[in-house]
Amino acid sequence: MVGKLSVEQTPGIKVKLCTVTDYPQILRIAKIVIKEAYPEEQFNEDKIKDCFFRTLNSKDYFCIGLEVNGVIRGFSFFTLSELLFVKKKVCICLAIYIEKQYRRHALGLFKGMEYICKANNIDRLIVHTLDGLSPKSMDKLLKRLNFKTRETGYWKEVV
Repeated sequence: MVGKLSVEQTPGIKVKLCTVTDYPQILRIAKIVIKEAYPEEQFNEDKIKDCFFRTLNSKDYFCIGLEVNGVIRGFSFFTLSELLFVKKKVCICLAIYIEKQYRRHALGLFKGMEYICKANNIDRLIVHTLDGLSPKSMDKLLKRLNFKTRETGYWKEVV
């Protein structure tokens, strides 16, 4: 259940559930994300396309966009699930990105995720950040939004 998500923050700026017509703009931004967050990785358009189109017909996988004057300038992909050993429903943000010059509107994407969480009786919203994407700025914003540090993630290439 989602209800209506198309919230205009200020004139010309809104957060909305993405639709099929938004794909070219999501793709454009995804290319920037890959370059900044995963510079050692090759861009794979089929993977982005699969992720995006999966959100269109899912009840627990979403893509919302930050639209400025009719152009998508940021997005958030997230999924609804349950914690493994605790009976808590969670929303896990899989990716969030806003073009640098529009980051002052980041609050909108978080409010959009919270809107969908509330509509689905979600207990907790979990957000991760990557080292290549301004983790200090994101940390400051998340703490201002009352997020708490709960876990630390590590990764290692396994070849």
